[in-house]
Amino acid sequence: MKKILILPLLLITFISSAQNTPVTQKIDIKTLSLSEGKYYDTNAKLFNGITGYLLNQDDSVLLQVRNGIVTRKMIKKIGKNEAYIEYFRENGVIDRSRFFVNNKFEGIAKFYSDNGKVERVANYHEGKRQGSDISYFENGKIKDKSYWINDNLEGVSESFREDGTISSRMNYRDGKLDGPFLVFLLKSVLSSVTMYKNGEKNGVEEIYDHNGKVSRATSYTSDKIISVNKYPTKSVYPNILKSLIEESKQPLVAEQSKSQAPNQSKEEIDKELAEFLAGPKLIIQESGVKVSEDKFSTGIPFVGTVDSKSDKRYYTQKELTELHKPAYIIGTPIKVGKFIVAQHEFPVKYIWKNAKGICATLGPGWRLPTKEELYILYQNKNKIGNFSKYGYWSSSTGNQEGVAWHQDFYLGGTKPSIANKNSPWGVRAVKSQ
Repeated sequence: MKKILILPLLLITFISSAQNTPVTQKIDIKTLSLSEGKYYDTNAKLFNGITGYLLNQDDSVLLQVRNGIVTRKMIKKIGKNEAYIEYFRENGVIDRSRFFVNNKFEGIAKFYSDNGKVERVANYHEGKRQGSDISYFENGKIKDKSYWINDNLEGVSESFREDGTISSRMNYRDGKLDGPFLVFLLKSVLSSVTMYKNGEKNGVEEIYDHNGKVSRATSYTSDKIISVNKYPTKSVYPNILKSLIEESKQPLVAEQSKSQAPNQSKEEIDKELAEFLAGPKLIIQESGVKVSEDKFSTGIPFVGTVDSKSDKRYYTQKELTELHKPAYIIGTPIKVGKFIVAQHEFPVKYIWKNAKGICATLGPGWRLPTKEELYILYQNKNKIGNFSKYGYWSSSTGNQEGVAWHQDFYLGGTKPSIANKNSPWGVRAVKSQ
């Protein structure tokens, strides 16, 4: 016999977030009637309140109804503080969907346009944004993309136009602008570049004309203008700009994770829900792999690996120690040209300095690949295997202090690009033969 389950904390959240509509009724769905997508009570009036039922032996369903229309649908694991919630507009079109674990956002959250297309996909862990955050135009092309660590922007963030051309590119460290901030005109023509440090303008800001020549240069220190050169003869950033502009013109690669594909069909959305119901696992951020429920709130985060045999998102300290051992990392090395590649990546991301040091722990000769070697790895990533969906450090430094070359294995361009040395990236060691 179906019945409503009382879900203490999640139910409170579920009810309190109603859209200014008092919820006074909690009624078994069997007492309601459904006609043309609307629920009516026994008096043939549009129902306002909470109704629910047991979906199966493991899952319960709660529906928040407003004027007969379902505004929220929550499916909760019985006996566990885990839930999947879909929010709907008044016309019945889905507005957003999220997972909750221990009453905090967990995993992939999706936001939809008025016509039901995915317009944004964000990743969360323990209530904080953790991983990629990508928004889309109606045509399915990427509008904005950024990467987050503990609710702070980290690394490269980019914005694009509907035709796919880049409009801006910036770098963050601990949530603050740090490094070059580039703005582009149509057809990826550079309009300006501003250097930031710890969230403030520090260095030279250059403005360019339509021919790419510097038309104005302003020097800043801690957001204060030091000098203005209205007639500069040349750029002070010729080498770094060349590489950054080349990177910005590279076409975007398609999303690799089904969970982050735009313009999902109803069948694909239903499939995700079915995977949740199959439990006890949820799809969460970074690698798109499924994750053991008992690892959500404990352990140490690692770089999610597409080809990983592990089904975990978080390692215990003991597991982490084992996976750092040289014998495991080196495994059976793969020969690529004149160098060999360790079979496995390191299980955590490192800033550039520590990435170099951790490679040295594998023994004599083991090191970070050069940017040229890293590009070769990228080109052969499917054959080599065991790569994460994001990026890796190279040993090659940039022409500007504080930057080095890395290779984005997921959303970035097809060639290495400049990154702040204090940004965390993956590490795959190589050794010359």
